[in-house]
Order: sequence, then structure tokens, then C-alpha cells
Amino acid sequence: MNHFCFSLLVFCIPGFCTAAADSTIQVEASLRSSLSASWIIQNNYHSNNVQNILALADNDYYLRKKKAAVTTLHVKAGIGYIKIIDSTWTKYADNWKISILLHEKPSGKISHAYAINIKSQFLPGWKYIQNPDRQIKRQWRSGFLNPSSFDFSYNLTSTPWENSTLVLGLSSVRITARPRYEGAPEPVLKPFTKTTHAYFTALYGMNIQTLVYSKKLTKNVSWDNSSYFFMNGISRDCISADMDNRFTISILKYVQFRIDTHIIYDPQVSFKWQVDQQFLVGFFYEKRKKNL
Repeated sequence: MNHFCFSLLVFCIPGFCTAAADSTIQVEASLRSSLSASWIIQNNYHSNNVQNILALADNDYYLRKKKAAVTTLHVKAGIGYIKIIDSTWTKYADNWKISILLHEKPSGKISHAYAINIKSQFLPGWKYIQNPDRQIKRQWRSGFLNPSSFDFSYNLTSTPWENSTLVLGLSSVRITARPRYEGAPEPVLKPFTKTTHAYFTALYGMNIQTLVYSKKLTKNVSWDNSSYFFMNGISRDCISADMDNRFTISILKYVQFRIDTHIIYDPQVSFKWQVDQQFLVGFFYEKRKKNL
């Protein structure tokens, strides 16, 4: 579905960078956090036009450690609630992603590396229905680590710019968990096991991963990208994608305009692309220290 979000308020505390005193070990870390409130005009899959109010918080942590080898850690997390006009607050966003990249003695612009990617959510999800007695009843739909995915891959990696990585997964294993409840559709791929509340599936294939962290395009414009593509065949049910893209424009010293785009394609859920487009403007604060 397409979301057009006009932010009323954004507070950002984009983070800090530190370096180890030992010159043989270089460590850079950065944390960025934001809290936003938005007015949304939504046109969903069913062509229903609705107006909502959104409150959203997100965090973005980046760590890069370099000694004989390079270790990169990237953690993203967000949670938000939405209020449909004339209705109640419900959960809108709930997600976290962890990406770990372990290089094998990098040399030159291309190196070998092992990658681990994990993503899931924090809080349980519910569906609210009205029974024949006109009483509201809630039904469980999801929970912590359900749904979730775990990916392990052996890769070729390239670093086109500082704090950026392009990963080609030559050999990738993906394990996913999907919620299981009464009436839930079974995964397209046959599960290798299942529990009371989850189906577990496994895939073997290739992947492409990109990470661009706060790349300066101009003095006042920066670019962030965190995307993951997985493929184990050539058909629409063998490809999945999860793309996060952000352009940040510094208007004044403490004011920014942000364009956030999140695109998901998951054939286990639907063959339709899901797009979340947000336009945010608000107050901004940044403090950095760098000594590499």
C-alpha cells in the first residue's frame, strides 16, 4: 500500500562517533534516533481512502571495527502507532533488523566475508473482530520472532565509499518463521517443521545486500540505504526484497527535511509490492566525534 506521510514533528539525535586509543584498532560508532508524528492520507490495496494520525520512533546504530579484519554491525529498529480518525490507536510499525559482516583479511576493494542478517518484531500483533453479540474480540496474529527470518551467507564484498558496503552472497541459507493460527494460510514452500504458533521454512540461494550509511551527496544532502534481495530461482515466488532508502536535506542548522521509502516484496505473503513513502520535516540535532 502507498502511504503519503506529512510530518508534524521529528526529533532526531543522530549520534556519536568514537575511536579506540590503540592505533592498531580503529572503531567507529554512530547512533541516530528519531521521534515523529505524521498526518497520513492512505490509498491501500482495496482502493480505500482513509486519513490517519501516526506516531513513530526509530533508531539506527552503526559500528565498524577494523584491525587485521573488519567487522561491521548495523542495527535498525522502529515502532509506531496509528490512530484512524474516529477510531482507536493501533500498532502501525514494529520491526528490528540486525546485520553483521565479518571480512576475511580484506585487501583492495573486493574481499570475502561472512554475513548474518536477522529481522523480526518486538510486540504481539492482534486482529480485532466483532462477534454476533457485538462484542469485540481479539485474535493473535504475530509475536516476538514470529514472523522472522535468519540469513547466513558467504559473500564477495566491495566498499565503494566510506561507511558503505555492497555484498554479493554466493551461497546463502535462509530460515523463516511464519505465524500459525486458525485460518492462517500455509506457506507456499512446504515447512520443514511447525509448532503450535509457527511454520518454519528453509531456502538455499543467492543474495545481494547494500549498506550506505550517511553518505554526503552535497554539503546539505545525505543518503542512507539498507537493502536486501534474496533469490533461489527465476520466478516471482523465488525472489524477495526488503529495501530501505532515505534522503536527508539539512534546511537550517537544526531543521531537516527527510524522504523515507520502504519497499517490501514477499511472495510468501503476497505477490504485490508494499510501499511505505514518508515525507518528514522537523528539528534535528547531531554530534559526531571521529579519530580514525
